[in-house]
Amino acid sequence: MAKGVEAHRSPGSCFCQRSFFVAAVSAAVLSAWAGVKINESRRIKEFHSQQIALLPNLMRNSNCLDARTIARYQNVSCSGIENEKTFPGRGFMLYRNLITMEYTRKMRKFVESLPSRDRYRCGCNTAIEPEICRPTDRWFYSELPETMKILEQKMKDLLATGGFSRGENRFEIQSGEFSGINPWSYPWQYINDWCEWMDSMKSQHFRVWITKWTGLPGHQGRHGWHQDGGPIHKFFLIIRKEDPKHANLKMMPFDVFNRCKPKVDDAEYRSKGVWASPKRGKHYYFDIETIMCLPELEVGDVIFFREDVYHDTQDVLKDRMALIFNVVTS
Repeated sequence: MAKGVEAHRSPGSCFCQRSFFVAAVSAAVLSAWAGVKINESRRIKEFHSQQIALLPNLMRNSNCLDARTIARYQNVSCSGIENEKTFPGRGFMLYRNLITMEYTRKMRKFVESLPSRDRYRCGCNTAIEPEICRPTDRWFYSELPETMKILEQKMKDLLATGGFSRGENRFEIQSGEFSGINPWSYPWQYINDWCEWMDSMKSQHFRVWITKWTGLPGHQGRHGWHQDGGPIHKFFLIIRKEDPKHANLKMMPFDVFNRCKPKVDDAEYRSKGVWASPKRGKHYYFDIETIMCLPELEVGDVIFFREDVYHDTQDVLKDRMALIFNVVTS
């Protein structure tokens, strides 16, 4: 009886069984491969943690290692940042609801009209960023005259505080840049935490190339801790934002940083708390994440910061578009 049933099985059922078997084997192989990669990534992170633990601490003030002191510095880091009197000691200034929804809507409409292969590359490395992402001063004054008047007045007020290192008293808003964050779908949005290569310049060039030729958001908009240099200071205006708790700017105030600043004057920040001294050929450890300021930004909010302020992208988990105004002082 069983043989008779077996004999009458259709070819289609056999094909389905084979397909199911192939799919099951493929899933098992992929799961095993993913497990190996995850364990390898974990071992690499543990090795890096051990290596970092061996690096000499770079903080000038040993109290910066104390948890209670760090907690106090964290509270201090964001206090008074909406008061212009604190700007000389902080190096940056937060303006809440400075630009109205009517004005930001106009900027948002412009950038959203760009082709996806250009829009998703706004904010990447200047050498590979489309020119259309970098408006000129002529575009600013012709398309955004009301916004320019507001920013010019704020710049005059900031110059009056004497909060610039070279005692500048003149300024010029010369150019700008649209800077976006393009989140990936779950779970790929967390890949930056899994793979350190994602923070490298090679990774950025590769992902920007994918965006250029496919129109897909390969470029996420992530930037590590850095100073811009110049003197080119910045107004950072939020024109589109999905969630106030994500895609913000991490800022490092001068006064808090100077309490724990590096002992070695030529130390340059690399990543993940590691600093390098070109003169000495040595590496040190100083985790600025513990004493940073992280204001939650919404559409219409503006942060002004000097070119020598350390800043970083909080995360790339939610959508955000900002318009940057470059300010040259003399």
